[in-house]
Amino acid sequence: MVPMTRAASKRLPAGVFYILGGHGSGSMNVWEVSKSRRVMELTHNPAGSGIAEMSASPAGIVVGDGLHGGEQDGMLTRSGVKWLRPWHKPHGFIYGFGVRITSSGQLLYLLAPAQGTDPSSKQFTYWLKPSLTGREHEIFRSRLFIGGPLPGPSGRIAIIGPSGQPYPGQSPTIVVISRSGRARRIPPRVKEIGYPPLWGQTAPALVLPQVGGPAQLVFLNGRRIALPDGWQPWSWNPAGTELLMEQGAALGIWSIKHPHRVIRLTHITPGFEIEDVSWLARPANLDHPR
Repeated sequence: MVPMTRAASKRLPAGVFYILGGHGSGSMNVWEVSKSRRVMELTHNPAGSGIAEMSASPAGIVVGDGLHGGEQDGMLTRSGVKWLRPWHKPHGFIYGFGVRITSSGQLLYLLAPAQGTDPSSKQFTYWLKPSLTGREHEIFRSRLFIGGPLPGPSGRIAIIGPSGQPYPGQSPTIVVISRSGRARRIPPRVKEIGYPPLWGQTAPALVLPQVGGPAQLVFLNGRRIALPDGWQPWSWNPAGTELLMEQGAALGIWSIKHPHRVIRLTHITPGFEIEDVSWLARPANLDHPR
């Protein structure tokens, strides 16, 4: 099932959209879509072993690949997936969650307890790997699962979650980590966080979806803006001025200049489910991952 027809993709705004989606959970694959290029499937995993997670930047595309069981992290190339490997175990694999790639090619991911360098650890650990083959280092740890890491402006990283009902004794959390490693907590002010929270290296604010209400923009200075109710935000545009939104099968654009409305532009194929979107100004590099 394709995400949209060629006629529908011609009504998209400028840029290139990388969409993780398919016909239900377990059947997700990565698609490249734009108004000027054909709708193209980049991965071809069979149902039951789909791509679990995806993130794209001009530096490349990283995925959590379920083809071999688990969620094995790697970088897409034109010749297949190049696997992420731990620095201390170069023949092993990284089974991280929430894998993300920045515009410079840095990689972010979350490891469950005992998956990091300390097998006895009972905490979730967050990691930054400077490149596909670079030496990773830990940037944050948590006793309970929160959510995956999100790159933001000026080298900041946000952790938002959990999406859905918190664990007993847990509250919804927003943690922003500075480039120097200092962690700052921001009150979410919602009872239950939806999916997916968003940020971006040019984004002016975090996007905080909530269960039972409209998504919110959360600025680091404390300002908040409610987005139009009934619309699902998926990705900031490359300039950080617009959001791609979905309502049913309709796709629209929300703009900072017009915060109370969404302009409908096109639609996806009925029955196609979107899991994640990265909106870039130009195609991601699939040739020479570092």
